[in-house]
Amino acid sequence: MTLKVKEDSFFSYTWNIEQKPKILERLADRYPYPKAVQRNLAAAPDAAWELDDYVAQVVDKLMQQRASVLIVGASGVGKSAVLRQAFRKLASFSKKTEKEQSFWRIQAQRFTATSKYLGEWQETAEELVFELQTMNGILWIENIVRLLREGGKGAEDSVAAYLLPFIQQGKLQLAGEVTPQELESMRRLLPGFVESMQIVELPELPERSLTVVLEKFSSHVLQAHKISITQDALNTSTRLLRRFYPYESFPGKSIRFLGECVSEAIFNKTNEVHRQDVLSQFIRRTGLPELFLRDDLLLDQVALRSYFNEKIIGQTAATDKLTDIIKVYKAGLNNPQKPITTLLFAGPTGVGKTAAAQALAQYFFGLGQKTSPLIRIDMSEYQHPSQITRFLGTGTDPGKLVQQVRERPFAVLLLDEAEKATPEIFDSFLTVLDEGMLVDAFGRVTNFRNCIIILTSNLGASNRPSIGYGNRMPDDETYRSAISGFFRPEFVNRIDQVVIFQPLGQESIRLIARKELEEVKAREGFAKLNLKIVFSERTEEYIAKVGFHEKYGARPLQRAVEDVVVKVLAKWLLANPTIENKTIKLDIDENGVTNIQVN
Repeated sequence: MTLKVKEDSFFSYTWNIEQKPKILERLADRYPYPKAVQRNLAAAPDAAWELDDYVAQVVDKLMQQRASVLIVGASGVGKSAVLRQAFRKLASFSKKTEKEQSFWRIQAQRFTATSKYLGEWQETAEELVFELQTMNGILWIENIVRLLREGGKGAEDSVAAYLLPFIQQGKLQLAGEVTPQELESMRRLLPGFVESMQIVELPELPERSLTVVLEKFSSHVLQAHKISITQDALNTSTRLLRRFYPYESFPGKSIRFLGECVSEAIFNKTNEVHRQDVLSQFIRRTGLPELFLRDDLLLDQVALRSYFNEKIIGQTAATDKLTDIIKVYKAGLNNPQKPITTLLFAGPTGVGKTAAAQALAQYFFGLGQKTSPLIRIDMSEYQHPSQITRFLGTGTDPGKLVQQVRERPFAVLLLDEAEKATPEIFDSFLTVLDEGMLVDAFGRVTNFRNCIIILTSNLGASNRPSIGYGNRMPDDETYRSAISGFFRPEFVNRIDQVVIFQPLGQESIRLIARKELEEVKAREGFAKLNLKIVFSERTEEYIAKVGFHEKYGARPLQRAVEDVVVKVLAKWLLANPTIENKTIKLDIDENGVTNIQVN
């Protein structure tokens, strides 16, 4: 039998009903998947525990009312699980009836992925709709909100807009899932698309139901993998996820995290997941030290102070404020609905602002992550309003900020030289400081609630001393006044603390020189030859003298170490290739004359 399509169609084509659905099989996957495939997809079973009422609602709307359905709920509440269970039930019903249905799952971007010429994706969409009609099919679209940004420049000429008449006429039946933010963006961009579908709202599970779900998951893991999850491990994972992942919902975040723990146990060939396994997995995922994850570990304030004093030299007031942040976080008293804290580091250049950000990043998030926990963005690259899209992103592509925070949600975000950026960037940043979230035009959320946001600024540092006061340096009030005069009040009011860094004294410069020289000793070239390097006091003094600049602070000091020490030692080692297992002492007098002795 051959069918020809003409009516209500821009394209005319023929298709034999005995043929396989070529467009569907090329772009979509038949659902439910075979059992062998399902077993390999995830550690968790394909179940919708404690969500039977919502599954029944979806089945009724799809089967009895022949409506398109949109499940709305926060990330992790079980939207996908409900759809999977509903489609399995529909498939089971279909086998028992004379009118067989088919069910297909497709990614939104597949509609346009293979299109090469104008009008091709529209033709593909029509053929797909026709095949679905012929096969009595229902289409589950993954990431359905993406339909509004595929196919054209805006939502009005997108794939979603093109499919809308088919949905309204009952020729196409869809199912999808969105978050509340995505639903709001869809209503704003293409209201008719949302109105053509029936909505099922899915709330987060109550505590009692969550307990049941975790028990069922634990039983499944024991039966399927012969791995038991202790009750202490379950309780610990729930506590950690509730505190450190407040922007995701149960049970999804629990199932995903415990699935990672189970996979680790399978890899390590162990038959039990303990509390310590949960803590170790959480450290690997976030970089947070065990100190923050365990209430029974007390904060050693002496060790804390020592850590920051070693990393940040000559900035006692700044160190006090940074240690206070850690004390608040350890006590669990930070606001979970905002970034961990938002700081503005003010002061002259080369006094340790970047070093302080690095130290804070390493202390908070430096244990488990494979990449650096410091996200550093030079704001001088965004001086024109047209560059905001490169910073935040467009409707389709994320900008540098969004991309990096999505990749590293547990991090210190350092916005360097903030005053050089266009003011429009900070207007768009107000929501981040207020709510710890950034929502784009399509409802996609980038979460900053596990970030420490630090802005650095030299505002106030260039102010010249008043006549009659000699060489008096700017005081704290000078910096604060300059900051308040430059940034808008609503932006300044959202900054938790302004941290003032003072100019460095001569002794601080000497200590920084010593620190830089100590780091040179640990370099690979010396280690592989088993050479012990000793620097004289005169070397420290010389580096401190030539490496300090009144305008640039200690910033030139690293360059001085490379030029005066590292290059000299490199030349000497190349000239003496047989030197091993020795002590090398380097001395530089006040005139820069270098002397190297071997012991």
